Amino acid sequence: MNDRIFIEDLKVRVRIGVNPAERRKPQTVLICVEIPRSLQKVSRTDRIEETVSYWDVSKAVDRIARARPRRLIERLAGEIGRELIKIFHVKRVKVLVKKFIVKEARYVGVQVTSAS
Repeated sequence: MNDRIFIEDLKVRVRIGVNPAERRKPQTVLICVEIPRSLQKVSRTDRIEETVSYWDVSKAVDRIARARPRRLIERLAGEIGRELIKIFHVKRVKVLVKKFIVKEARYVGVQVTSAS
């Protein structure tokens, strides 16, 4: 299946970092989410009930990400994936988190795939 719902570079302010000083003030991360899902039926019926709302997914990602401080973006990505599976009853979610902490790099990041 090549169909998917995705969100690219959702901007979220989070408290994240290995050392406490880094977690003191929120920093911006970009979060990408990909949910493999057949879109054949909904592409014919035009019914929101037959798909996963990317608006609802984006609001859930923001809420999960801002819920509490974390040390690692790996943890953040994994928690987002697991929660989205529970909330939206999907089988797989791929989450990419980009962080802007290394001056010499455009960004650093992790990608985690969660499955039910």
